[in-house]
Order: sequence, then C-alpha cells, then structure tokens
Amino acid sequence: MPPLRPFIRPCVLFLLITLALIPLRWLPAPWDSWRAATCLPDACFCEAIGAGFIRQPIATWSNLAFVLVGLLILEDVLWSSSTRLNLLAQRRTYGVVYACAAILIGLGSWFYHTSLTFVGQWFDVMGMYLLGTFMVLYNVTRLRPLSNRAFVVSYVWFNLALGLGLISVPELRRYLFGGLLLIAIALEVILRRHRRNGVSPSGGEWLTESSPPISGSPRYFIAALVIYLLAQIIWTLDLNRIICDPDSLLQGHAVWHGLTALAVGLVYWHYRSEAAVSTATT
Repeated sequence: MPPLRPFIRPCVLFLLITLALIPLRWLPAPWDSWRAATCLPDACFCEAIGAGFIRQPIATWSNLAFVLVGLLILEDVLWSSSTRLNLLAQRRTYGVVYACAAILIGLGSWFYHTSLTFVGQWFDVMGMYLLGTFMVLYNVTRLRPLSNRAFVVSYVWFNLALGLGLISVPELRRYLFGGLLLIAIALEVILRRHRRNGVSPSGGEWLTESSPPISGSPRYFIAALVIYLLAQIIWTLDLNRIICDPDSLLQGHAVWHGLTALAVGLVYWHYRSEAAVSTATT
C-alpha cells in the first residue's frame, strides 16, 4: 500500500483553497459592468448561466481538479527523493513551472466560468498556454539541450506574444492552443522514434550526442493522450449542445475539466518516469 504522507500536505492546501473560495458565491455579482467573454450570449457551453456571483457553478468548481493535480505535482517536485536522472530531477525549476501552470489553469478557468468576462477568458486560456508552451520547450530540451537562460527567455517571450494575441485576436485562442499540443505531441513522437531502446542517434544538426539516451515506457503519455481525446469528444458534444441538459448537475464541460486534469498529471508522470541510460563501458 503506497504511503499517504505525500498526499497530506497538497490535500490540506487544496481544502484550504476550496474553503477560501466558497464564501465568494454569496457576493453580489459585478460582472454586468465588465467586458463580456466572447462566448456570450449563447456559446458558453451547455450549462445554464445564472445571475449570481458564480455564473456557471458546475464548470466553476470542477476546475479545482487542476489545482489539486498541480499541488500534488508540486509536492512531488519539492520533496521527492527520486534519484532518476532526467530533466525534472536535474532542473527542479521545470517541475515547479509545470505544477504552477496546472494550478493557474484551475484558478484562471475558475474565474472565467465564475464571471464569463473577457478578463476571465484571458486568464483561462493563458493558463493553458503556459502549460502548452512548457510542453513544447521541454520536449525541445529533451531533444537538444537548452540552457536555463534560453529556456526561460523563450518561455517568457512566447507567452508574452500569446497573451497579447488573446487580447487582439481572441478568436484564434483555441487554434493556437491546439497547435501547441500538436507540436508537443510531434516532438514526443520524434524523440521516441530516435531514442527507442535508449539509443541516441549519431550525427545530425538537430538530435545530437549531447542529448543523453533515455529509457522509459510511453504508457503514461499514451494514457494521457487517450484520456485527452476522450475529453475533447465530450467537450465538442457539450459545446455544440448535442448532449446537453443545462440544469443538470452532470455537465460535459465539467467532465472535460476532470479528465484533462488527469491527463496533465499523467504527462508529468511520463516526464518524471524517464531515466538516463548510462553509456559508461567496463
């Protein structure tokens, strides 16, 4: 039976965050004076829009799944005694960034579904961009090592550009996020193809011997991909109101939140489970 201690601290923090957010539901709703989200008036998924402070309660609270996953990841990053030789072990800042991106997805989307405002929409999608750009740059670093400076500069500039794009051309937000995911998946496939069985390719300008061979099963990544694809089907059915009951406690978009939060955790564990292969000879 796995020890429960690693789960206690993140679960307590999650409970405290949830308890701190609950009283907000009784505040007066100020959102009518804010710029509306682009989904209004009739494209904000299936759930009925209420008049209170929290306009879509089911979608709002289900977002906290990302916060819980992010806190669990952060606990693992900061307190794990793993000796596996991979990027997350060597540069723990990467794991912290990944965990914080997951937490920000949850809190940003919480604000979005609470308010259905343009500002909330920005925070909602920006959290997803922070995760998507991390996955792309992390996979690039797994293929061809980047310095910490190059990683940070690229991460900041990419997200500044995407953040400005969210304001100027918000209608492109879903396509851009989808593009980030496709790039991350393509890089993962390239890495797996060239490092199958821990063998590093020789020569070439892109994949070099400076990138150490790795071992590790892709099962967590495949599981994450399958879960995400299932979640995306549910998201599409909900958005287009093909399967829809606006007043139900079971909302497709809330299911999407739960499944994608699980996928985020599985992708982290995929990165975490890799190990460098020793090339020393005896």
